Amino acid sequence: MRPPVDMTPVADPRAAAAECERRALEREGIPVVLALVDERPQPVRCTDEPAQAEGAQFAALFETYRAALAPGADEHDAAAVYSVVALIGQAHVREGDHA
Repeated sequence: MRPPVDMTPVADPRAAAAECERRALEREGIPVVLALVDERPQPVRCTDEPAQAEGAQFAALFETYRAALAPGADEHDAAAVYSVVALIGQAHVREGDHA
């Protein structure tokens, strides 16, 4: 079993996001966070309680960072989503993590 991901938000999301933007991520090993949305009429529900809990924590973390980085953005704002996902990858994904 893998250790839990540290879901403590970074103290200064704007500074952390700016650091992500300064880096040449296309030339580095990039931590990646991938989120999928099930658009089927009857989505399949995850029944694994630890996975549900971790998913809820990531969703809350996403909203915390979205509110700090792009307060007026909605869920369809690709630039805001990219910035938040990049920050989560840099701040919360450790080398070797797999979800």
